[in-house]
Amino acid sequence: MKNGDFPFVSARDFHYICIMRYSVVRQTPVSALVTLVTVVAVAFVRFANAPFGDEMLLSPAAPVLGAYVDAWQSAHPVWGIVLSALLTVLTGVVVGRMTILFSLYPTHCFFSIPLYGFVACGIFIAADSLAVAVAAYLAALGVRYVCGAYVRGMDLSKLLYAGVCIGLVPLFYVSASFVAVMALAAIAMFGFSLREIVVLLFGLLLGPAVVCYVTWFAGGDFTAPLVSLWEALAADSGYSLLGSDSVVALAAAGLLAFVMVCSTAMFLADKHSVGVKPRGILVYNMAAFIAACASFLLPSASVGLFAFAAIPAAIIMPIMFMRVHESLSLALYISMVLVFFLHLFVQ
Repeated sequence: MKNGDFPFVSARDFHYICIMRYSVVRQTPVSALVTLVTVVAVAFVRFANAPFGDEMLLSPAAPVLGAYVDAWQSAHPVWGIVLSALLTVLTGVVVGRMTILFSLYPTHCFFSIPLYGFVACGIFIAADSLAVAVAAYLAALGVRYVCGAYVRGMDLSKLLYAGVCIGLVPLFYVSASFVAVMALAAIAMFGFSLREIVVLLFGLLLGPAVVCYVTWFAGGDFTAPLVSLWEALAADSGYSLLGSDSVVALAAAGLLAFVMVCSTAMFLADKHSVGVKPRGILVYNMAAFIAACASFLLPSASVGLFAFAAIPAAIIMPIMFMRVHESLSLALYISMVLVFFLHLFVQ
């Protein structure tokens, strides 16, 4: 084109500028964080003003630490929602940073950060949101430490931190006990040595043991926290995922399940596109997502489980957005955003 000519843009160039230049998987860390904060803020504002019926279903019993957190949130409802939102944002950042640290994708991608917000609070938010947020943050840290020990090898401090974090999760939110089960599954899936297994098991038992000792020191029964944990696990919350009255929520869950199934299939079709250890971490998170879905069958299950299913989902779902055409990934992302905002006004 000569100087002074009109800068004509062809239809193909316009498509490149509008679609190809903007790819949801190429978000910068700042844009991904802004999206996460926006989704979390809007979702918690909606929850504070117009909670859905499924969100108010709670288990009749709560584990010892979860009961204390629920009591504090009942006394300070505004601060409880604010802290829940902040912890949800921090959990999303931990999940997104994990994907970068361990090179889980062929290219750097921060898309898991906003995806965590869509899954964790875009469908439902639990009435005991603070206890759920604390437990989800501990679960994300535990998964990060376990995977870090697997990648670096013989990192006993990481395994100890992982065990302590994961061991405390059921004491805050009992329906997320599958996180502790997946920590035990990591022993077989990651091939830890005997020393690493001992350290991980010691960390898992350390938190509950300290809580039992403090209870006994305060004059209670030493096994009281474990008894309350079992009672909370067996208590019926009255919630059923498939029995929900929210059509939009079921549509959102179905859309996320569709993306998860497609991402898993695309990964298995070309699993050698990443290294051996990133591949093992992705398979581990796929198993964790299946365990999270199975936890909805527990009698004590509530909508708080979405915050825990969001951890492996946010790690696996970007695979589909990377493999499909940019225009299709953008259309799918727009559909997720539209369903999220529709859910704010329509139950």
